[in-house]
Amino acid sequence: MPSECNYSQNAKVDGATFYGLITTCVSVPQVKGSVLHGCCADTLMTFGKDTGIMNRYQIDQLVKEALSTDKALDFVGVSHVFDLIEYGGMKHALLALSYNCTASPACALPGAILDALVCLNLEDMTFRRASNNKLYFSLFDELGTFSEDPSDSVYKISYDPKDITSSFGGREQWHIDSLTWFRSKSGESIIGVSHYLRNTVLLIKDPFTYAAVDGGGEILQQFGTPGNFGTRSTPS
Repeated sequence: MPSECNYSQNAKVDGATFYGLITTCVSVPQVKGSVLHGCCADTLMTFGKDTGIMNRYQIDQLVKEALSTDKALDFVGVSHVFDLIEYGGMKHALLALSYNCTASPACALPGAILDALVCLNLEDMTFRRASNNKLYFSLFDELGTFSEDPSDSVYKISYDPKDITSSFGGREQWHIDSLTWFRSKSGESIIGVSHYLRNTVLLIKDPFTYAAVDGGGEILQQFGTPGNFGTRSTPS
């Protein structure tokens, strides 16, 4: 078994149940023959303290099918962060994905590894639809911009159409490295994500709670020091 396999990506305790994302390399995807650092979990594990029952769910194929509904993929994997949410009294796992789509009209940035969110119902293993009425919420598709005007990225995420080599040795924009769901004082459901390679934190109106007409999936606020992309392929 490769040394990259059989380790924990992230874990949470909710009540009397332990939830863990683990990499077993049963079917973990690879990029150019090697496992991507920080990616990818292929299994969601649960353990009940009171029941003593442990369950394992292979989720990598599920998320691949969710993203494949409207675009061709070269690669998709469950990243190393997740959170737990209840919708309608049912427990859901909010998962961050890394994916790489094949050049097509539905893929405006082929070759780059991008971020997406999915919300998995842990009772029936189905996906909750997002504000875009899809089974996934791509940050690039829904919130990205190629504009070189900084004012256009106040409530958008800047992407570079040119080649950028990340610290992981491949093209990646921008790698979600933390993820949380919370409710504001006013009762609004919000998803917070941080982008490791962009030095930012985003607060997004929960796209799995609100429809697009009600602002679901919109950026409420950004924090950090993102770069602005001009005529060069490096941030300034």
